[in-house]
Amino acid sequence: MKTMKTIKNQFIPKFMKTLSLCFVFGWLIGTPNLFAQKSSIPGAFVDVGLGARPVAMGSAYSGLADDINALFWNPAGLTNLKEKQASFTTAKIFGLITYNMVSVGMPIPSDGPKQGAGLALIYSGDEMLREMTITAGFGREVGPVTLGANLKYRYASFGNNGFNEADYNFIFSQEEIDLGKSNQVRGSANGFGIDLGLLYQFDSTLRFGLMLRDLVAPVMWNSQSDSKLAKGKYTESVPFESVIGTSYKISNEFTMTADLKPAFTKDVSTTIRGGAELRLFKFLFVRAGLQNSVNSENDEKYVFGFGFNYGIKKSTLKFDYTYLSEQLASSNRLTLSFTF
Repeated sequence: MKTMKTIKNQFIPKFMKTLSLCFVFGWLIGTPNLFAQKSSIPGAFVDVGLGARPVAMGSAYSGLADDINALFWNPAGLTNLKEKQASFTTAKIFGLITYNMVSVGMPIPSDGPKQGAGLALIYSGDEMLREMTITAGFGREVGPVTLGANLKYRYASFGNNGFNEADYNFIFSQEEIDLGKSNQVRGSANGFGIDLGLLYQFDSTLRFGLMLRDLVAPVMWNSQSDSKLAKGKYTESVPFESVIGTSYKISNEFTMTADLKPAFTKDVSTTIRGGAELRLFKFLFVRAGLQNSVNSENDEKYVFGFGFNYGIKKSTLKFDYTYLSEQLASSNRLTLSFTF
């Protein structure tokens, strides 16, 4: 008993202090990595926001993260899983590119602190540019906070689309067509990423979260062409992002959330996000949210959504829909999930 008290009174506070410093240090070291980029605006493997429920709440979810969507938004929330969950999300961004995500998660039985784990696959694109990300996440309760981490493997292929000469020979000469074919760049890429997440339950109604996305995220590209236009082998990084969030449960039926995503470079803006969820009749959920960048541009995003829960014996089938309105093009997100 004396040994256990010593661990509780001496080791745990020191351990928590060390972990907190690691998170702060991780946030800081991400900043110079951003400045090493040509741009902190992501291109490949861009974060389009997946999961109809989180997006419907303005993408302000890092401080809530209480279902399978935690794997994407804050892996520390995987400890909030009380049952096994499986989920499928589809979204067509700008009416052009379809993103699909399949994810599964489960609580890990333990006599001690709460633990949870999840696995997800994100797939998008076509033969011109195809991307795939596999994410494995883990969360564990450590004293008064919950910590989580994701390890991601990324793969991309590009330039494998066919070139039908008949589509161009009425406009271009054969010499021009041959030149275009020789200049076509093709190749592939492999990379990985690391996310860190933290949740702190202040009381039964108030929760705080921190998400460090792509703290380390190199992608190794390999391109070639029949001419000398291809860049060959090179490495770039997916830009680092940090998000601070909170959620406030006003009642069992009404929850509000807010997120702040600070910008570290001039080519992106700090973003403020907020949302709310209202439960009606125990099975219907109504959601709304707003995303606003701190700049002089009209780039606000308004989101609305709803969800249904349908119990099947000891399991629950969930359907969530979200409509996101923005200046360039609006988009829809559909999520079908199952708890068992």
